[in-house]
Amino acid sequence: MDSNKLASLLGSVKKNIRPYTSNGKLAFQVDSESKSSLTEYFNSQEETKLLSTNEYRDSWGYLVQLSMVISWVVERIFNEDPEVVANQLSDYFSSEYISGNNLLVIAGFSDKFTRFDGKNFSLLPLSDIPNSVVKDMLQSDNQQMRFLQSGMSFSAILSREFEVPRFQQEGISPKYPISNLPDVASMLSLLGPCSVSPIAYWWQPANQVPTFMLNSCHGFRHDITSQATLSIKSSAAIADIDELVGDFLNINESEKNRIRIALKYFNQSMCKNDEASKAIDLAIALESLLLDDRDKTEFAFTFRLRGAKLLAEDIDSRKAVFKNLKHLYNYRGAAVHSGKLKNSSEIRNNLKYSIQICADIIRKRIKEGRPNWDDLVLR
Repeated sequence: MDSNKLASLLGSVKKNIRPYTSNGKLAFQVDSESKSSLTEYFNSQEETKLLSTNEYRDSWGYLVQLSMVISWVVERIFNEDPEVVANQLSDYFSSEYISGNNLLVIAGFSDKFTRFDGKNFSLLPLSDIPNSVVKDMLQSDNQQMRFLQSGMSFSAILSREFEVPRFQQEGISPKYPISNLPDVASMLSLLGPCSVSPIAYWWQPANQVPTFMLNSCHGFRHDITSQATLSIKSSAAIADIDELVGDFLNINESEKNRIRIALKYFNQSMCKNDEASKAIDLAIALESLLLDDRDKTEFAFTFRLRGAKLLAEDIDSRKAVFKNLKHLYNYRGAAVHSGKLKNSSEIRNNLKYSIQICADIIRKRIKEGRPNWDDLVLR
């Protein structure tokens, strides 16, 4: 593709662009002669002639049509130098692979912190992402993105950069790295006390290219009844989570799924306003970690004993954990049967301690793996 020739053509087309407002959004149109010139040019190029056949799919399997490329070009050249847009388009259609990152938008962090780049992920305020794709996504009609207009603080988790094939051949599905960003978001809650809530997810190209999947994204349910915002005091705390993510990636899938269950209910417990719901979720999270090999006999005692032996070394610390887990189990039973707990500072303080116990056990399971329970309780 001759980028100089394309730049000259785009320069002529730019003079004929007419902006207008449609449903409150800025849109663009060009005269029929300009549209015909663009169509003729793309149909004459080896790299883009497939666009008119409805056989071109991007790397994610989305159909890419000539009309979509023309719309993308018209919008870009209205705001940018035609030569820049021509070079972007030429590079895209001449490249076998394109680079990018998975991106997960999250709530639960203050947006006043410095970007963190670790071995397994990057964490930054959403406003710090320079790529104009984010702006496009926020202004899109996608309902999953409307939550981002709520005025809350949002951050973004970026995966490590990876390459994907630019073009998906018919009948061949490329293999892509499985995104672990929802797991990262869950583990960030261990910094607490707050729940980090995934909001929206998409693939973010390293450079601005017409990957049309960016018109949509994957969304998450928002069962947030109480949303605290965590202020990051030190990058060392996030670095600790980065190391924890690395440990998590190396454990077997069965153990991963058990940790995910625990993290799910741990997070839910911190989203709830009432103590009864907190107690139920925390008990489920800890049961998934401490009673993974038991039938329903002697649940309560085994639950307390294992938690105390797993976390604490000295007798006084073990007694404190044992006592707290007894309270939690009693709270959970009362909450399940009556639907509520007494409003008391004692219950609130005990649940606060339970949250810390749960976070510590999750960390320990990720770093050290599943204990040999018999050896643990007999040592």
